[in-house]
Amino acid sequence: MAEHHSAFVQRFSMLAPPTRDNSVKTNVTIIMDEPVSTDDKAVLGKLNGAGLTVDQVLPRIAVVTGSIDRAKLSSLRALPEVKVVEESGVVRLID
Repeated sequence: MAEHHSAFVQRFSMLAPPTRDNSVKTNVTIIMDEPVSTDDKAVLGKLNGAGLTVDQVLPRIAVVTGSIDRAKLSSLRALPEVKVVEESGVVRLID
């Protein structure tokens, strides 16, 4: 009976959602200090240098979306042009 239980646990664990470790890329939404255009090579270069793969640049609302290794989130947040970095699925209520 223990063998069946063990096999069940092994199969069930394969169905579990992945853990949020630092080796996995996460999608992020970044609110910039100032609007950024797709032509702004200096700022986009800094974002890329911090590890971000840019998906979209939304200049009218000063937002950039992309993906980054979780281990590099702190270097992205440390850029002076970056106001806020939010991972996808994270919602914060503001009082």
